[in-house]
Amino acid sequence: MESTRTARTLWSAPFSLGASENESLVARVIDAPRELVFRMWTEAEHIRHWLHPDGFDDVTCEEADVRPGGVVRLSLRQASGTRYIAVFTFHEIAAPERVVFDEACFDDGGPVHRARVTVRLEADGARTLLTIHAEFDWVQNRDPQWTHAHTKQLWNDGWSSNVSNLAQCLGAHNH
Repeated sequence: MESTRTARTLWSAPFSLGASENESLVARVIDAPRELVFRMWTEAEHIRHWLHPDGFDDVTCEEADVRPGGVVRLSLRQASGTRYIAVFTFHEIAAPERVVFDEACFDDGGPVHRARVTVRLEADGARTLLTIHAEFDWVQNRDPQWTHAHTKQLWNDGWSSNVSNLAQCLGAHNH
């Protein structure tokens, strides 16, 4: 158990792993209690402050209804002018340990990716081990730029930056 705790102290920055071609994982230890991290994931007034990945000039949270059957909808624009829509449809909210949703991302040409995302929150004293696991349902006949490897890398980068934003918000919230 002590080696697990020691390893977790090193996770101050998000890291990502890909278990298979159809999966991806982003994990980080957050310096905040699990109940607070859970609230940041499930309360609309908090989601708007951290759910905006790097690389986008303009991110607008158009809808935030986090409950089973509810939807969070983001409009994201890059400096190039390319606009994306991300839609999260929630299936399970198990306070304070798990959130499960389907993520779908679209660009002007149609769907970019779809994934079932499971967010797990594990208490570690006053800190929280956050893991975000995606199982991709690959979109057929999409723009050839969206290879599996490219899509996974952008997903990992986006969620890693979201997790960093979340940690910053929680740092400000705790002080």
